[in-house]
Amino acid sequence: MEKVAIGTVTQHGSDTSPDLSEIIIPPDKEVPVETNENVFKWVEEMPKYKTDESDIYKFFAENIKYPEIAKRAGVEGRITLAFIVSKDGSITNISVLKGIGAGCDEEAVRVLGMMGKWTPGRQNGNPVRVAMSIPILFKLQ
Repeated sequence: MEKVAIGTVTQHGSDTSPDLSEIIIPPDKEVPVETNENVFKWVEEMPKYKTDESDIYKFFAENIKYPEIAKRAGVEGRITLAFIVSKDGSITNISVLKGIGAGCDEEAVRVLGMMGKWTPGRQNGNPVRVAMSIPILFKLQ
């Protein structure tokens, strides 16, 4: 039997705006409103998924599938995903900070991308973008 576990949600990211000189936007595209807004690591009210962290664990447990190639190869380990909870509560900018390969990284990203909206983080009573990370443990039993 395979097992997937989630650790404590932590914060990750930058307190400053991105360098807009490095962003190339095709002429027919508009710059997203949030492009030049801060991404916070810590805010007065941190983003949350449903009621508490146990809802995150439950969502991953119900939706993640241990990749067959990883099972056959005996691949186990901890993946750390980074992401941003936007002002509207949607998950964006998902990336793998630490991966284990064999399809596990992609599966973790897929499931995080399936999550519905979170309650956004708030600073001074206003919704803000917050960078976060989450560890996911893949273990065969």
